[in-house]
Amino acid sequence: MARAGEWDRATTREVLPHQDRRVAEIIDHDDFFGPTVLNDIALLILEEPFKLTSIVDTVCLPRQDDKYDFSQCVASGWGKENFSKFIFDALENILHVSFVKYLYYQHHINQLWLGLCFQIQRKNR
Repeated sequence: MARAGEWDRATTREVLPHQDRRVAEIIDHDDFFGPTVLNDIALLILEEPFKLTSIVDTVCLPRQDDKYDFSQCVASGWGKENFSKFIFDALENILHVSFVKYLYYQHHINQLWLGLCFQIQRKNR
């Protein structure tokens, strides 16, 4: 089952209703590795499309040669505040973030919560 338009998982009394659709097929990333967060993305083929509304819409995917302003990035989702428990936030969060260099990120992520053994994969493109 796939859900679109959900923003508060703690209540069913939202101003606009969410939509549920059955998933016909899940296409995992070719390099997905379950025990880590590596390539944790998939394509969901739905049995029927979502109805586009003010809270459910499409997203544009870039072409491979597109140029980016890496200082203007947005991430959204129901993040975890405690990585030792399987508990997610009730409200969807939106964060404005910017990209950081690989070595900076690797150093800081090891110090925070993943430990010294975690290595961020580098892609050679």
